[in-house]
Order: sequence, then structure tokens, then C-alpha cells
Amino acid sequence: MCWGSCVRRVVTRLNWRISDLPIFQKAGDGQKKQFDSCIYSFPTLPREFKKAPFNHKPATFCIRLTAIHSPQHNFTVSAGELGYTPNRVAQSLRSKQTRTLGLIIADVENYFYSQIAKGVESVAKEAGYHVVLCNTNDDPSDEEYYLNLLVGQRVDGLIITPTSHNGRKLETLIKRGLPIVQVDRYIETILGDAVLIDNAKGAYRVVKHLIAQGHRRIGLLAGDTDVTTGRQRLRGYKQALRDHNLLVDTSLIRAGSFRRDTAEDAVHALVNLSSGIRT
Repeated sequence: MCWGSCVRRVVTRLNWRISDLPIFQKAGDGQKKQFDSCIYSFPTLPREFKKAPFNHKPATFCIRLTAIHSPQHNFTVSAGELGYTPNRVAQSLRSKQTRTLGLIIADVENYFYSQIAKGVESVAKEAGYHVVLCNTNDDPSDEEYYLNLLVGQRVDGLIITPTSHNGRKLETLIKRGLPIVQVDRYIETILGDAVLIDNAKGAYRVVKHLIAQGHRRIGLLAGDTDVTTGRQRLRGYKQALRDHNLLVDTSLIRAGSFRRDTAEDAVHALVNLSSGIRT
């Protein structure tokens, strides 16, 4: 009988999970032979198994699947209980999948983005995927570096809060078949999936509420207006002022990054305006 059919028969007839198999059981004595508590790396096998009366090279292939069972000599070796750990890199070469997702976010210290990372990791784990987290600090060069890194690691998909400077790179990856989802912000020229909120509407409603409370000089921390999040917030802010017949005072608008230190500096600058500002 060829080993190919033997392997198929073992897997089909036994249909065992690795964790349920005995480590090494011999007939007659009913005792389980315990090996030393070391990890056997493929294709290294314990001495007892190497004494088995068949070629152990194809047997190691069988162990990679589940276990090796010999009805003729009545013993079973469990790959899991031997401490064998499959080589996921080698498996990915055969399956063409790494079961890995790349997550590129702008600022891991930002609570909003940390919650995104937590949610992505939780859902990915349930689906049997691992997540590689990359933090760009909204730096386009760091973003490009991580894009190349993740592509080189052959991730199965990518989730990204993009800067506005690597659109062509993302377009190229999409054309090559890499699934990409933009989150929180997006690059308008890229046709693909995106998970977003309506920043323009949100800013409009906030300004409208402040006007209803009697405020007229309202400041704005727009963030980075090179990305859609900042541009949309600025647009909603200006539209709300115009709809209520209020002039847009550019001295009350602060654009920059979304980082906390930048926001704190902008707030101090607005508060210290000689004319004052009501918020």
C-alpha cells in the first residue's frame, strides 16, 4: 500500500483531533510511554518512533496532519502530545494564505484608534486570523515602510487609516488583488471599501448647537486638512456658520495634526487671543 493512500485512510478512518490522541500507546501492557518534556521539531522524532518498522519520512508527513497509527504493530503517536508545532510559514507556501491581516493606524496612543485596534483583533481572532499592528504617527514615510513590510509578509488583507500621500501605492495593491479597507478616513481616488462617519455633518451639528446657546465666536481644531477627516470637519464648521449668517473668522481655525500635544497648543493659542473666544 502506498503511503499516500495510507495517510488518507488514517485521516479518514480515525478523524481524530490532535489534542484527543494518546501520546504513545502499546498493546498488551496498557501503559502510556511518556517522553522527555522537550519540543520535537519537524522532522525530529523520538527514539521509540524511529524504531518503528516502516519508513518514518512519510510518517513525519502524517504527523504533520494528525497522528500516525499502525494497526499491524498496534501503536499511535500523537503530534500534539509530542510537542510538535506546525511551521505556519511552510503551510502558507502551500495554501497561499497566511491567515494574517495587517492593521495600519495613525496613532496607537489615541483612544479612538486603540479601540479600533481592539475591535479588529477580536473579530479577526474569531475568524481564525492573526493581526499585525503598525503605528505610523501619521507619517507618510512610516506608512510606506509598513505597507512594504506587510506586503512582504504576504498578509491576506489590510485595514488602514491612510495618510494622503500613498494613494498610488494602495491603488497598485488593490489592482494586484489585496483586499484593503480604509477606516475613519479615506483617499477619494481609491475605489474600495471604507468604514467612515459623517464628519461634516457632525461638525455642522456641534456648531449649530453652540450657536443655539448664544455663542458667536466659535473656534475649530480641524486636525490635518490634508486628509478627509479634517477637510470634512472644516467644511461642516463653515457651512453651519454661513447658514446662521455668521462670518468665518480664519483666526479661530487651527489646522495641523490630530495628535494630543498639537491640540493642546492650539487650544492655548485660541484661549489667549486678545479678543477672547467663547466656546
